[in-house]
Amino acid sequence: MAKHTYRVERHMIGDKPYAPGDTRDLTPAEAAQMVKVGALTDLGPAKAEKAEAEAENKAEPEVENKAEAPAAKKPLKTK
Repeated sequence: MAKHTYRVERHMIGDKPYAPGDTRDLTPAEAAQMVKVGALTDLGPAKAEKAEAEAENKAEPEVENKAEAPAAKKPLKTK
């Protein structure tokens, strides 16, 4: 369920103390009773936070095959 932003209208203690004018992001179901008694005012849907860009996988660096000598230094095969 999408969260909405609510303005606190009177002092309350929830997950932390809230003063009038503070904002909270809650689902409408969580805020229904507090809106009904006038403790919160619905300001509409909360703005979605941008997802962080996916970081490059630094845990798996490109593996160089160290078992073989570099191409320029390989001995010539003789028959």
